[in-house]
Formats: sequence, structure tokens, C-alpha cells
Amino acid sequence: MQSNPCKKPECDLCEKGSATHRGMVRANVSSFKVGPKRMEVKRDLKCSNYGIYIAVCKKCPNNKAAYVGQTGTTFTSRWTDGHMQAWNSVKEEAIKTHYKEKHQEIYKKNPVIAACYSVYFVEKPIHQNLSDRETYYMNKLKPYLINIQQPKPQ
Repeated sequence: MQSNPCKKPECDLCEKGSATHRGMVRANVSSFKVGPKRMEVKRDLKCSNYGIYIAVCKKCPNNKAAYVGQTGTTFTSRWTDGHMQAWNSVKEEAIKTHYKEKHQEIYKKNPVIAACYSVYFVEKPIHQNLSDRETYYMNKLKPYLINIQQPKPQ
């Protein structure tokens, strides 16, 4: 099972996407690490799918900062209409706040989001289970979680 870019010209997360997002999704990834925890990709997923994703900070040593999120639309839509808009606005959001607080020198240079995070698509549960599965991953990564909203205990 792998997380892959879709490589469609209109996709903002892939290598062919806009300069601000280009290359956020790495090709042929079946597992990745957040701190010492190895995360497995549960299905073959692309930017055009929906589900659970994990954004890992590229600047924190040993990948020790991650954001867990979910989308019922497409991963591309969530990143373009949600995270990217917040990154470029005055709105405070977890991934932006992390850089502002932990990587101030980089943040001051107004980096593009693709230089700061890698995105992995980890699971495509049925829509009704999105929140439960998001909570599962948030609890699994709790010591490394940068989400503003913290997970409910399981």
C-alpha cells in the first residue's frame, strides 16, 4: 500500500502543482516515521482520494512534529482550500503556529508550505468513521502532535 501523488496538472499537492504546494506528497511511500514511530499506509491513496492524512514537519529533528487531519472531500481540496489559505493569511492554524513558535527564523522568511511539510495519506475509512480514525492517529502520535485540538482519550 502506498501514498502517492496523482500527478494531474491541476493538482496543487503533486510535483506538477503550484509552486507553493509542489512536492508535498512523496511518491511510493508505504511507511514513514514520526519520531521513533513507524506509520504504515493502509491503502493505495492519491491526492484525489479522501481520508486521513499526516503532515510531518521537515525542519524538526527526527520528524518529531506532526499534524493529523481528515477530509471527506479530496486531499487536494483540503490542502488548497484549508491549510494553504490559512498559511497565507493572518488566520492562526496549527501548522502555521508550529512554524511561528518553533522555527521563527524560517517563518520570518515567509516560506512556502511545501518547504515546511511533507504530507502522507494514511487511510481511507468509510465517511462515518473519519472522526474516529483521526482520533486513533492523534492518540498514536500524541507526543509529537501539533494539532490545536487534542484527541479524546480512547
